[in-house]
Amino acid sequence: MVTDCHAGQVFLLDYTGMGLKIPEMVKERLVVVVSPRSINVDNGLATVVPLSITAPRARQNHVVPLSKDYAWIKGRPQLWAKTDLIYTPALERLRFVDRVEVADRPPTNHNPVPQISHADLKNIRLGMAHAVGLNEYLLHGEKRGFSSFLTERYKKLLKRLSKKH
Repeated sequence: MVTDCHAGQVFLLDYTGMGLKIPEMVKERLVVVVSPRSINVDNGLATVVPLSITAPRARQNHVVPLSKDYAWIKGRPQLWAKTDLIYTPALERLRFVDRVEVADRPPTNHNPVPQISHADLKNIRLGMAHAVGLNEYLLHGEKRGFSSFLTERYKKLLKRLSKKH
Protein backbone atom coordinates (compact mmCIF):
# COMPACT_ATOMS: atom_id res chain seq x y z
CA MET A 1 0.00 0.00 0.00
CA VAL A 2 1.28 3.48 -0.89
CA THR A 3 1.63 5.72 2.16
CA ASP A 4 3.98 8.36 0.77
CA CYS A 5 4.59 9.79 -2.68
CA HIS A 6 5.83 12.89 -4.40
CA ALA A 7 5.28 14.68 -7.68
CA GLY A 8 6.58 12.83 -10.70
CA GLN A 9 6.22 9.31 -9.31
CA VAL A 10 4.20 6.78 -11.32
CA PHE A 11 1.71 4.32 -9.82
CA LEU A 12 -1.27 2.21 -10.91
CA LEU A 13 -4.84 3.31 -10.24
CA ASP A 14 -7.85 1.12 -10.95
CA TYR A 15 -10.72 3.34 -12.13
CA THR A 16 -13.15 0.39 -12.50
CA GLY A 17 -15.93 0.06 -9.96
CA MET A 18 -16.02 3.79 -9.29
CA GLY A 19 -19.30 4.41 -11.10
CA LEU A 20 -17.59 6.27 -13.92
CA LYS A 21 -18.99 6.22 -17.46
CA ILE A 22 -17.26 6.35 -20.84
CA PRO A 23 -15.72 8.78 -21.95
CA GLU A 24 -14.48 9.03 -18.34
CA MET A 25 -11.56 6.82 -17.35
CA VAL A 26 -12.98 3.34 -16.71
CA LYS A 27 -10.00 0.98 -16.49
CA GLU A 28 -6.70 0.48 -14.70
CA ARG A 29 -4.09 3.02 -15.72
CA LEU A 30 -0.62 4.20 -14.96
CA VAL A 31 -0.94 7.59 -13.29
CA VAL A 32 1.63 10.24 -12.50
CA VAL A 33 1.43 12.20 -9.24
CA VAL A 34 1.30 15.95 -9.89
CA SER A 35 0.69 17.27 -6.37
CA PRO A 36 3.58 18.11 -4.02
CA ARG A 37 4.62 15.63 -1.32
CA SER A 38 3.67 17.98 1.53
CA ILE A 39 0.03 18.01 0.38
CA ASN A 40 -0.02 14.26 -0.30
CA VAL A 41 1.27 13.20 3.11
CA ASP A 42 -0.69 15.77 5.13
CA ASN A 43 -4.03 14.88 3.53
CA GLY A 44 -3.54 11.23 2.57
CA LEU A 45 -4.45 12.17 -1.00
CA ALA A 46 -2.53 12.61 -4.24
CA THR A 47 -3.61 14.48 -7.34
CA VAL A 48 -2.83 12.39 -10.43
CA VAL A 49 -3.29 12.37 -14.19
CA PRO A 50 -3.46 9.14 -16.21
CA LEU A 51 -0.85 8.07 -18.73
CA SER A 52 -1.76 6.39 -22.00
CA ILE A 53 0.08 4.71 -24.86
CA THR A 54 -2.67 5.74 -27.30
CA ALA A 55 -1.76 8.81 -29.32
CA PRO A 56 -4.42 11.45 -30.01
CA ARG A 57 -5.58 11.79 -33.61
CA ALA A 58 -4.48 15.42 -33.72
CA ARG A 59 -2.58 17.84 -31.50
CA GLN A 60 -4.33 18.69 -28.26
CA ASN A 61 -2.64 20.92 -25.68
CA HIS A 62 -4.10 18.86 -22.84
CA VAL A 63 -2.68 15.55 -24.15
CA VAL A 64 1.01 15.91 -23.41
CA PRO A 65 3.58 13.53 -24.91
CA LEU A 66 6.37 12.69 -22.51
CA SER A 67 9.77 13.81 -23.76
CA LYS A 68 11.35 10.37 -23.78
CA ASP A 69 10.47 6.69 -23.87
CA TYR A 70 11.08 5.50 -20.33
CA ALA A 71 13.03 2.28 -19.77
CA TRP A 72 10.75 1.25 -16.89
CA ILE A 73 7.89 0.49 -19.28
CA LYS A 74 8.31 -2.79 -21.13
CA GLY A 75 8.86 -2.12 -24.82
CA ARG A 76 9.39 1.60 -24.13
CA PRO A 77 6.18 2.83 -25.76
CA GLN A 78 5.49 6.53 -26.15
CA LEU A 79 3.51 7.77 -23.15
CA TRP A 80 0.91 10.53 -23.25
CA ALA A 81 -0.36 12.36 -20.16
CA LYS A 82 -4.11 12.99 -20.34
CA THR A 83 -4.05 16.21 -18.33
CA ASP A 84 -7.78 16.89 -18.69
CA LEU A 85 -8.53 13.80 -16.55
CA ILE A 86 -7.30 15.15 -13.20
CA TYR A 87 -8.23 13.00 -10.20
CA THR A 88 -7.41 13.01 -6.47
CA PRO A 89 -7.62 9.52 -4.94
CA ALA A 90 -6.65 8.44 -1.43
CA LEU A 91 -3.04 7.24 -1.29
CA GLU A 92 -4.24 3.77 -0.28
CA ARG A 93 -5.97 3.41 -3.68
CA LEU A 94 -2.65 3.77 -5.51
CA ARG A 95 -0.69 0.60 -6.22
CA PHE A 96 2.96 0.10 -6.98
CA VAL A 97 3.85 -0.80 -10.56
CA ASP A 98 4.62 -4.55 -10.51
CA ARG A 99 7.27 -4.69 -13.19
CA VAL A 100 9.84 -1.99 -13.47
CA GLU A 101 12.78 -2.42 -15.79
CA VAL A 102 15.87 -0.39 -15.00
CA ALA A 103 18.68 -0.36 -17.54
CA ASP A 104 22.17 -1.32 -16.36
CA ARG A 105 20.94 -2.68 -13.01
CA PRO A 106 20.78 -6.34 -12.00
CA PRO A 107 17.35 -7.75 -11.09
CA THR A 108 16.39 -7.30 -7.44
CA ASN A 109 13.40 -8.07 -5.26
CA HIS A 110 12.78 -4.38 -4.74
CA ASN A 111 11.68 -2.32 -7.71
CA PRO A 112 12.11 1.43 -7.45
CA VAL A 113 9.04 3.61 -7.91
CA PRO A 114 9.08 4.85 -11.52
CA GLN A 115 9.78 8.56 -11.87
CA ILE A 116 9.33 10.95 -14.78
CA SER A 117 11.75 13.81 -15.47
CA HIS A 118 11.29 17.30 -14.03
CA ALA A 119 10.81 18.61 -17.58
CA ASP A 120 7.99 16.13 -18.23
CA LEU A 121 6.34 17.00 -14.89
CA LYS A 122 6.52 20.70 -15.77
CA ASN A 123 4.94 20.07 -19.19
CA ILE A 124 2.19 17.95 -17.62
CA ARG A 125 1.38 20.78 -15.23
CA LEU A 126 1.31 23.26 -18.14
CA GLY A 127 -1.05 20.88 -19.96
CA MET A 128 -3.27 20.86 -16.87
CA ALA A 129 -3.38 24.66 -17.00
CA HIS A 130 -4.64 24.41 -20.60
CA ALA A 131 -7.15 21.72 -19.64
CA VAL A 132 -8.81 23.84 -16.95
CA GLY A 133 -8.61 27.18 -18.76
CA LEU A 134 -5.74 28.73 -16.79
CA ASN A 135 -3.36 29.10 -19.73
CA GLU A 136 -4.00 32.85 -19.94
CA TYR A 137 -2.37 33.18 -16.50
CA LEU A 138 0.86 31.52 -17.58
CA LEU A 139 3.92 33.66 -18.22
CA HIS A 140 4.58 34.38 -21.89
CA GLY A 141 7.88 32.46 -21.86
CA GLU A 142 6.22 29.41 -20.30
CA LYS A 143 3.44 29.43 -22.91
CA ARG A 144 5.90 29.82 -25.77
CA GLY A 145 8.22 27.09 -24.48
CA PHE A 146 5.34 24.68 -23.93
CA SER A 147 3.90 25.39 -27.37
CA SER A 148 7.30 24.86 -29.02
CA PHE A 149 7.79 21.59 -27.15
CA LEU A 150 4.36 20.30 -28.20
CA THR A 151 4.80 21.37 -31.82
CA GLU A 152 8.16 19.65 -32.16
CA ARG A 153 7.20 16.51 -30.25
CA TYR A 154 3.85 16.07 -32.00
CA LYS A 155 5.50 16.43 -35.42
CA LYS A 156 7.97 13.65 -34.67
CA LEU A 157 5.49 11.32 -32.99
CA LEU A 158 2.63 11.68 -35.46
CA LYS A 159 5.10 11.19 -38.32
CA ARG A 160 6.40 8.01 -36.67
CA LEU A 161 2.83 6.75 -36.09
CA SER A 162 1.79 7.42 -39.70
CA LYS A 163 4.69 5.26 -40.93
CA LYS A 164 3.38 2.32 -38.87
CA HIS A 165 -0.07 2.42 -40.53
